[in-house]
Amino acid sequence: MISRPSAVVRLDGRAFDARSAGLLELRVDLGLARHDAATLGLAPGSPLDPSPGARLEIALGEAGAEEPVWSGSVIERVDAPAGLRVEALTPSHALSAARRAEVYLQQSVAQIVRDLVSDTVPINTLEGDLALDVYTVEPRRTVWDYVVELAHLADCVLSSTADGALRLVASGGSAGAIGGALGALGALAGESDALRRGAELLSWRLGPSSASSGPARALAAVGAASEQGATRWHWLRARPTPVGSVPAAGSPRLVGAVRTRAAAEQVAEGMAARRARGETVGELVAVGRPSLRPGQTVRVADLPSGDATLRLESVTHRLSSHAGFLTHARGVADAGSGALGGVGSLSGWMP
Repeated sequence: MISRPSAVVRLDGRAFDARSAGLLELRVDLGLARHDAATLGLAPGSPLDPSPGARLEIALGEAGAEEPVWSGSVIERVDAPAGLRVEALTPSHALSAARRAEVYLQQSVAQIVRDLVSDTVPINTLEGDLALDVYTVEPRRTVWDYVVELAHLADCVLSSTADGALRLVASGGSAGAIGGALGALGALAGESDALRRGAELLSWRLGPSSASSGPARALAAVGAASEQGATRWHWLRARPTPVGSVPAAGSPRLVGAVRTRAAAEQVAEGMAARRARGETVGELVAVGRPSLRPGQTVRVADLPSGDATLRLESVTHRLSSHAGFLTHARGVADAGSGALGGVGSLSGWMP
């Protein structure tokens, strides 16, 4: 069967296919803890005439079977003799302009995030059971800064869904325990089949990550209650007792919101899991796969060094008249997931 990749662009509810929209090129950038972006290049005279603030929705795939991949609003349009360039961002970008002043007492990460974002962006799922005794939000930083920080503390995956809603789900530990919550995320995006060398996979790079080298930084709770439990009162210690991996040198890291030993141990567990997940990194280029999304897991199969399972951190979908529909993805995996090294391409071409 001949592949006929296409796109459907909806502007304030009006639908245009790639041909009728005069679409020259399209790029959709999806990632974790970032604002998903879309860039459109339109031919002169395109019936699309977006103004900043207009709602934009994009679906990609085979002609007649396009799947929703992105939703947001137009941020900027640039007119030029060669055509029109449109820049758009997912609804979460509004959180980068929002500022709040709040103090949260004995709230979970999920509860705090819900209060911070519910008036600004649509919500799909909010998880994060890490309990914080005190968490302070100040207008010197944006709401988005705090949401990203909270996701990091609770070891949660922060992303946007195809319809632009915010999603915060527990990472599920190391990549070796991939089922869990991220399996649900994969189901939301559509479970992807394996990307196979010689079929869907065009090129790849797999190897150890330098980011996880060196000793891990230890963590300690700020309050002395960390030693005997959250309900006990004690003198503060000049040298807090570290939890988790003790570094070869240097003092343990202190996080103001982490005041009990139980919370510190939970955060330290997440830190260790992130290091384990990042031992192997992979970059892939495949024939266009609109179902791939950040946070999802994908199996890379039939490589010379063996199969590997990657947890995707970023996905870029590109559609153009000269290159067709390609999906670029980057992910991380445990050392135990296989395929620990290799660079390859079907034709010697690395996009």
